[in-house]
Amino acid sequence: RSAVSRQACRLLTVIAENLGPLADSIVEHLVPVLFKVVVISVQVQADAAHCATKRMIRSCHIGKLIAHIGEPLKNSRNAKLRLACIDYFQVILEHWLKSEYEHYLSNFEATLKCALSDASKEVRSVARDAFMLYKDIWTEHATVLFESLDSSVQKALVKNTGNKSSHKIPERKPIRKQKLKTEFAAQMTGNETGRANDMDDVYWPKKSQGASASEKIT
Repeated sequence: RSAVSRQACRLLTVIAENLGPLADSIVEHLVPVLFKVVVISVQVQADAAHCATKRMIRSCHIGKLIAHIGEPLKNSRNAKLRLACIDYFQVILEHWLKSEYEHYLSNFEATLKCALSDASKEVRSVARDAFMLYKDIWTEHATVLFESLDSSVQKALVKNTGNKSSHKIPERKPIRKQKLKTEFAAQMTGNETGRANDMDDVYWPKKSQGASASEKIT
């Protein structure tokens, strides 16, 4: 089942990356479904679902996904899912045009504010990085959001600003439509040429019992 799940995630990635907006309806429906796989204990399946979700969000810019991603960040008791979701917010900030999610900005800010005060140290850390990205893109909105935060959160953000330089926002790449067959053949045979490893690393939250270090996935 792990092999089938991994191949299915590869197939979804190929479809999203090559069809772009043509795959929006598929991505909008399947991203919340993949959340259920991200949290399972079978790490191979969870990693594949997480990486596929990141690439799908990077390729298909659907504003409604912000609400889907924000709901677990606000309400889920699973720290692993919350950490994954704030990572998805970073993908949006890095790869989407401002106009593509401007309509959902209030929802985005409310969720980011919640993540900055999350019970998980790892979620708070990634949320601070996301806030730095947000500040680079939406400076005025970020200033207002900063002023609404608790003093402890503000201090953590100021410290984070001093430790890290400004983020470089990559230019959105044009959608490719002509490589579906070759990309599909390469990925389904497991011969990806670097595309499977180009997403940012993610550290799953530490378990309350047992492991002393976070598990790193790509």
